[in-house]
Amino acid sequence: MLLKLLIAGLLVVVTVIVHAVGFALLLRTIMRSRALDRSGFRPVTTMVIGLVGRLILIHLAEIAVWGMFYSWATAISCCPSIGGCSHRLKR
Repeated sequence: MLLKLLIAGLLVVVTVIVHAVGFALLLRTIMRSRALDRSGFRPVTTMVIGLVGRLILIHLAEIAVWGMFYSWATAISCCPSIGGCSHRLKR
């Protein structure tokens, strides 16, 4: 039980780190660019579309972390050599 809580906590910490680093890099990029100095429909729309695209990439990275965890957890639980459930392997 304690091991499961530690693994869950580690997964959340990794997710928060990916989120924080991604947003920090995104904010740094926006602040260094001159995108905030431009006004008008086209420049603002282009900036927002780029921002949303990068936010989606950050979230895809977080989803990949969770996906890798679930792949690892499934491999561990279905491996009879390390005490996992061998009945899942039988068909």
